[in-house]
Amino acid sequence: MKTFVLGKTKFQAENCFDCVLINPKLPKNFECTDNQKRPSAQRNKWWGRPYIEVEIEDPEQWPESVYYSVYCLDGGAWDRPTFWGRLGSLHEALQCVEHGPAWRK
Repeated sequence: MKTFVLGKTKFQAENCFDCVLINPKLPKNFECTDNQKRPSAQRNKWWGRPYIEVEIEDPEQWPESVYYSVYCLDGGAWDRPTFWGRLGSLHEALQCVEHGPAWRK
């Protein structure tokens, strides 16, 4: 893991492109915590900050055997980060981060 400073906040992640964290180190139980019960420091740090998780999958469905899932703690789900989409390339995932999830349009 590397350390990245975005604004005045430090994050740990495998990488960072265009200020988007790739495979960030997330707080314990980040994916399954009621947003109202999150510590305020955690909410302040992560709220509205999309991130990308890179995952290896079935090569028949994903030709490169890799897909990019975009998530954001934005209130779209009450108990976890909102799933914005699963894309086939890093470029597409970064476009999703830039423009928001397709289902919101």
